[in-house]
Amino acid sequence: MFQTGELVVYGINGVCRVEDVVEMSAPGGKEKHKYYTLMPIYHKGSKVFAPVDGHRIPMRPVMTDSEARTLLKEADDLEELSVPDEKHREETYRNAIKTCDCREWLKMIKTLHERMEERIARGRKVPANDEKYFHLAEDNLFGELAVALSMERDKVSEYFANSMKHTAH
Repeated sequence: MFQTGELVVYGINGVCRVEDVVEMSAPGGKEKHKYYTLMPIYHKGSKVFAPVDGHRIPMRPVMTDSEARTLLKEADDLEELSVPDEKHREETYRNAIKTCDCREWLKMIKTLHERMEERIARGRKVPANDEKYFHLAEDNLFGELAVALSMERDKVSEYFANSMKHTAH
């Protein structure tokens, strides 16, 4: 069980602070269950209630500084996502986002970055869905990296790009 004040990653809500554990009934239900009250740190003013015993949406501790640095070192070795065909592209991206797994998010960023560069080089437009999932993966990964590495959220993109250049050599 997570403790009040602890930082967690909850699905696509990103990094959240556990504010409280409360007992309440689900809408339309009579039975009371325990819920975490989560405050997304990058979406001020929003509040999320997550079942303590629920497993439909992944919830995990934020990665540590050391885990974040290891992830960045391993980034070049991670393979891109395997997209079976165009028909299943969005489903593949949606499933990768839902895993709540930093490595999957990073694979997705690599996959989409490569695909977007390729399309632009051929004079083709980048599909809106590609941009949507690219930004979703970046927001989730960079938000967590910012917390793990104790840096400003808006500095992570540059830090990430620089670390990718250094690991490429």
